[in-house]
Amino acid sequence: MQTPVERIKEKLSITDVVGGYIKLEKSGLYYKARCPFHSEKSASFFVSPGRNSFHCFGCGKGGDIFTFVEEIEGTDFSETLKILAERAHVPLSEYKGVTEQVQKNKRALALLADATAFFVDTLRESPEVSAYLLGRGLTQDTIDAFQIGFAPAYGNTVSANLIQKGYTDEELKATGMTAMSDRGAYDRFRSRIMFPIRDSQGRVVAFSGRIFPSTSVGTSSDVAKYVNSPETTLYSKKNILFGYDMAKQALMREDCCIVVEGQMDLIMAHQAGTKNTVAVSGTAFTKEQLDLIRRFTQNVALSFDADKAGVQAARRSIELALTEGMDVTMIRIGHGKDPADLIKEDPELWRTAISNRMHVVDFFLENVLAEHADERTVVKRIRDEVLPYVARVRSPLERGHFIAKIANSAGLKESDIRDEVTRVAVTTEVAKVEPSTKSSGESPPIIDLTEERLLSYFLLGKTAYLGKEEYESACREYERITGKDPNTVTDALDQSTRERMLFIAEATFGENGEHKKELTELLSLFESKLLSKQLEEAMRELRKAEANKDDTGVANHLQTIATISKQLETIKSNRF
Repeated sequence: MQTPVERIKEKLSITDVVGGYIKLEKSGLYYKARCPFHSEKSASFFVSPGRNSFHCFGCGKGGDIFTFVEEIEGTDFSETLKILAERAHVPLSEYKGVTEQVQKNKRALALLADATAFFVDTLRESPEVSAYLLGRGLTQDTIDAFQIGFAPAYGNTVSANLIQKGYTDEELKATGMTAMSDRGAYDRFRSRIMFPIRDSQGRVVAFSGRIFPSTSVGTSSDVAKYVNSPETTLYSKKNILFGYDMAKQALMREDCCIVVEGQMDLIMAHQAGTKNTVAVSGTAFTKEQLDLIRRFTQNVALSFDADKAGVQAARRSIELALTEGMDVTMIRIGHGKDPADLIKEDPELWRTAISNRMHVVDFFLENVLAEHADERTVVKRIRDEVLPYVARVRSPLERGHFIAKIANSAGLKESDIRDEVTRVAVTTEVAKVEPSTKSSGESPPIIDLTEERLLSYFLLGKTAYLGKEEYESACREYERITGKDPNTVTDALDQSTRERMLFIAEATFGENGEHKKELTELLSLFESKLLSKQLEEAMRELRKAEANKDDTGVANHLQTIATISKQLETIKSNRF
C-alpha cells in the first residue's frame, strides 16, 4: 500500500506545485525562474519534471515538492503534508501520527484565531484604549488590518470565553493563553494591548501584549511592560519575524528588507507605505530569520536605537548578516526618536531617512570620526568598531573600496588597514562563521557548491558516457588535489543527495557535451579554495607561533605560507 507521501507525489507534479508560487519558463528539458529563496537578477533556479525536483545553482537549495513548500511557506513536515494532501485530495487517515499532530495544530490555530477575535471585540468596547492607540498615530484601518485587540484587566475573562467555545484547559495551556501559579491557571494576558504574531502563512501563532498604562493593573512597578507568548509547538521565536506575512510581496518588489525593533514601529512603518518592513523582538537576529528574509532579498536596512546600548546589541545581528553575504545598511533617525515617533510627526521624514541609509561600515566610520577624539583613539576605535565589519564583507571589491575610504578619511595607509583587516579576519575566525557543511552521518561533508558540482560530474560519469579520456583525467586531477578517489566519495553519498546531485550534473554537463572548459574551471576553482583554506590555517598557526615566540614554528609556517601562495599564483596565472 502506498504511503500518503507517495500518493501525493503521484498526483502533484513539481511544476504544478512550484508554478503555483513563482512564474516558470520552459528551457529545454527543464523550467527555470528567478530563485524565490535568494535575490538574483538572472534565473538560476531550475525545475526538472523528469526527476520531479528543483535546484538553484545560486544558493544551492534543492529537493522535491515537500522541500519546496517547507522552504517557501516556512512549515514543518506535518503542516506541509497537510497542505499538499489537501491540494492532491489525498486523505491522511492512514498516517495516524501525523494526522493527530495536524489535528492538534488545527485546534490550536482555531483557538488562537478565536482569542484574536475576542481581543478585537474587547478593544471595540474599550473607548479609552482605542483613543490611546489613535493618539499614538494609528488609524482605525491600520488597527483593523493588524487585528490589534485588548485583553480585559481582571479575572480569567479570556480563558472563560475560550472554554465556553469548547476548548480545554490543556489546550489553553499548550497555546500559552494561560499560565500556572500556586492558585492554579490564570490568564497570561491582562489589561494589555494585544498584537497578534503570525507565521509566514499569516496564521496567528502567538501574542505580544503591551500593558495599557492608565489601568490600575498597569500602575504597579513590578508589572512587565511587555508579555509575550511562550514557545509552543506553533511558535518558535527564532523562526518568526513580526509582520513578515504582510511584507513578503513588498520585500520582493523593493528588493530590500527594513528591520525595526517593536510592534508599533512595524505597524506605523506599514501605515506610512513602507510595507517591506519586519520587526524583531529585541535586536538579535537569528540565522533562521535571515533565511526568511533571503527568500526575497539580500538587502537589509536596520533601524535600531542609535544609543550605545542599541548599537552594541545590534552588532551580532550585523556580523551574522554580513557573514551570510547580505548587504547591510543602517537607517539613522537621531534625536532619541524611534520610527513610530518619526512617522507620527511626518511620514516623509521616515521615507527620507530610509533613502539616506548608509552601509554599516560607513555608518560606524562616520560615528567614530564625528566624535573628534585624538588620533590614537580614532585608530583604536576604527580597529575595534569598524574593521570587524570590513572583514566580514564577502566581496573583495567592496572590501577594497572600504579599505581605501577608511584610509582616506582617517589619514592612514591602505596597506596597514589591509593587514589589520586580515588579522581581524584570522583572529575572529570569520571563515568559520560560514554556513555549516557538517555531515549528517550518512554522507561525507561537501565543502561547498564548487565541490558539489565536481562530484556531480563524477556521479554522472557512472550513468552516462562523458568521454572516457576526459573522465579519467578529471578523476586523476581530483585525487591529486584531495588525495581521495572521487568514486569512493560519491559511493558514500546517500540516495537523496545522489538524486539532487544528478540533477545538477544533467543541467551542467549532460545537455550538449561541451563542458570541458566548465570542468577545467571547476577543478581550478576547487583547488584554489582548498589552498585558500590551507593558507588561512597556516596564517592562524603563524599568529600562534609569534605569540608564543616560537622562532622555529614561525619559520616553518612562513615557508608553508610561501609555498601555498606560490601554488595559488600559479593557478591564477594558468586561469587568466
